[in-house]
Amino acid sequence: MFKSKEIDIKELFDSFYRNKKTVFTTAIAGSLLSGVFAFTAQKIWLGQFQIVLQQNNESPASSILQNNELAKIVGLSSSNEKEIETEIGILESPSILMEVYNLVKKEKEKKGINPYPKGFGKWKKENLDIDLKKNTSILNLSYNDTDKELVLKILNKISKIYQDYSGRNRRRDIQQRLEYSKDQIKIYKVKSDNSIADAQRFATEHDLVINFGDMQSSEEIPKIINIEAFRVTAANEIRLYEEYMTKLRDSNYASDQIIYFASTLPIFEEDPVLLRINEIDSKLARYNTFYKSSDRAISSLKKEKSNLVSLLKNKLEGILIAKKQDALSRVKSSERPSGVLIKYMQLIGNATRDKKTLDNLENQYRLLTLDKARNQDPWELITTPTLLPKPIFPRTKKLIGFGFIFGLSLGFIYGLYIDKRKDVVFNNLELKSLLNWPFLSELSTQIPESIENVLYLLINSQIFKENQKIGILFMDNDNASFFEKFKTLIKKNVVNNEVCFANDVKELSQFENLIILITINKTYKKDIYEIDHIVKIQNKKVLGYIVIK
Repeated sequence: MFKSKEIDIKELFDSFYRNKKTVFTTAIAGSLLSGVFAFTAQKIWLGQFQIVLQQNNESPASSILQNNELAKIVGLSSSNEKEIETEIGILESPSILMEVYNLVKKEKEKKGINPYPKGFGKWKKENLDIDLKKNTSILNLSYNDTDKELVLKILNKISKIYQDYSGRNRRRDIQQRLEYSKDQIKIYKVKSDNSIADAQRFATEHDLVINFGDMQSSEEIPKIINIEAFRVTAANEIRLYEEYMTKLRDSNYASDQIIYFASTLPIFEEDPVLLRINEIDSKLARYNTFYKSSDRAISSLKKEKSNLVSLLKNKLEGILIAKKQDALSRVKSSERPSGVLIKYMQLIGNATRDKKTLDNLENQYRLLTLDKARNQDPWELITTPTLLPKPIFPRTKKLIGFGFIFGLSLGFIYGLYIDKRKDVVFNNLELKSLLNWPFLSELSTQIPESIENVLYLLINSQIFKENQKIGILFMDNDNASFFEKFKTLIKKNVVNNEVCFANDVKELSQFENLIILITINKTYKKDIYEIDHIVKIQNKKVLGYIVIK
């Protein structure tokens, strides 16, 4: 039965080596064709510049908007990212770039390209690249064209248009923001006063009195007394003390555990009972070294320690009861009717938000006023329009390299195809994937001395000991001298077996057990299939196969 074939890396390497002439011929041809194309193709030149869409000396009003959640409330955009994305969309639009496109069209027509084949959309997509540098407001703009002289002319035109655009509508935008902020200040002034009054009144009614006073900013609004946290802490202490008391009252709670528990409490650091118990433990440690456990001194100390532990246990229990009562009192004092604390937190939250919004609106209004009086510079060019010294296409080295790799790959694939068409067995791994016959050994025609060593091991193996009649089939008729030597060595060293040699399996019809010699790179797969088929039909046994290189 034949096994399913798998692609092996070694098989691929061997195929590459066998077809190296074809592979390298196609690789060189690919390099040559790519080189010819690189030297004859029309060159494309690239120029670029960088411009800052938002100045580093931006207005105070813009700064507060960028870092403030107020914009979400009053509708003023504080998201730089969204503002810049919108700005880029405008800069890419025909309203800004149509003038540039018309200039390109005019220059092309001067040079005989009439009509210019590209519309605005195709020209922008293929020739212009506008990209925002990550996490900045720096705009990278590049322009490519087959006309080297036109590249810088177009880049200078775009940079001038962008700088002119940067000051447009600035004052109108600031004035709109001022008017809007002024209206919102009036609304939030009333809203903030009312929300603070509501919180103050509710706190007074439910013994949560906090004097808000004359607040000048949202930072002066006091935080809520965390009564609920106060109650939860006390309740947790009660559960802890009850757990400790339960353990102390447990008859199985060891004296050492009681001593350790007491030692962890600060109140027992200088307790005479605990100090005396520690002193007794030290004496017992010394006495146990020199006296028997039944000694009177040791017994006396143990008895004293037992009494002291009982006393310590009672003291511990008393302290825990007192602490529990204290915690119960705190829980009682923190109780409020259902919903009072929730309502109070809501009122405090409303007052805080309203006051914070009002403060931000007033700050923004002052900053916008300052911004209105300030002269703003146009967008800054951080790099001037520059033409790259070499064309971006074609890149001769890259194209030749690509042609070489493409030719190499094509030649390799063609080599694999040739190998497949030949239908020849090229290595032992391939044989193992095709056959279930046992592999016996591998011989090399280039190393004659290896034949004697291998045959010696084979003749003295169980194969020749257990099988009296063995047929040896040669599947290669072109290597007569090698097989003649093989037969001579077998006949010379085999005494107790009947061995027959043949180049055709039909000549071995009288032999049930076969050894088959297969020559790599010369034996066809169809011949192997045919031999395997005949062996199965005649119910013969293949003792194994030997690979000849």
